[in-house]
Amino acid sequence: MFFKEREMPVSLPVLETQRLILRAFRQEDAEDMYHHWAPDPKVTKYLTWPAYTSVKDAVNRIQYLQDNGVMTWAMVQVIGSIGTDHVYDAQAETGYCLGTSWWNQGYMTEAMNAVIHYFLYDMKIDTVTACHDVRNPASGRVMQKCGMTCVGIFPGSGHNNLGISDEVRYIMTKDSH
Repeated sequence: MFFKEREMPVSLPVLETQRLILRAFRQEDAEDMYHHWAPDPKVTKYLTWPAYTSVKDAVNRIQYLQDNGVMTWAMVQVIGSIGTDHVYDAQAETGYCLGTSWWNQGYMTEAMNAVIHYFLYDMKIDTVTACHDVRNPASGRVMQKCGMTCVGIFPGSGHNNLGISDEVRYIMTKDSH
């Protein structure tokens, strides 16, 4: 089955939670992005892009997001990011990262809940998915806290900075939300 990519919104909406404002990245966020999480190997260990080596890497990433209409929100005060590169038919897959200074404080769960709600109810997406490397169970706990359902482990289906990885996949539908 082939999926048709959906049209992305012209502008990324601002999403607000109890403690966070999620908004589109701006070029002036590059310094915070670099200093808060992007060069940290603990943060990028399970990501698909390497740790940044300069602020210029952050500037380039933000420019890429802006030029390509990628739905990635900055978590203000630019402590992390969350979003998706593509939305297909009735499905959006999310990904996220957060600076280590903000781990284990509920920020990512808060942001993920806001993004799930946006996709399901504002964009009228039927299914939101997310996955994590089996070696990164903390990411899976975020998905579980958001009420996502684990659909299984998919051997060798992922690739990140550690190489080929087994992925644990989760889903959330409007019916289960």
